[in-house]
Amino acid sequence: MLQDTLVEHSSQGQFTLEGRQDILAAAIGRPKHPGRVRVAGPGVGITDYFGSSSRQPSYSYSDTQRMTEEITKKVRQDLREEIRAEVRAEFQMLYQQQFQSMRPVPSPIEEHVIPPPPTEIQDYYTSS
Repeated sequence: MLQDTLVEHSSQGQFTLEGRQDILAAAIGRPKHPGRVRVAGPGVGITDYFGSSSRQPSYSYSDTQRMTEEITKKVRQDLREEIRAEVRAEFQMLYQQQFQSMRPVPSPIEEHVIPPPPTEIQDYYTSS
């Protein structure tokens, strides 16, 4: 049977598509015609067979506009928070680097004062 042969060729990868020839067109024996319904015959288009799409949009323009504004506001707020967090982290890192690189400034007095020998300190405290 033709359909069995087509299924076998398709499963083995031997069926190749050429132009408008797909496996359904080969099984039916008719070429594919875009915009037509095959079972309805010639001259019957998709909208003739299935009818037009009469669905109305579920949201009005003002609803869509309002939702767009809300989403935009939320995205901007999230972006601001993200930027603030990044800037805060960058400043904290720079502050820590600056703090670690700072060394205590030596006192000019300490550099020029020579401490007394330990024996003089003991004598000072014991003589009173």
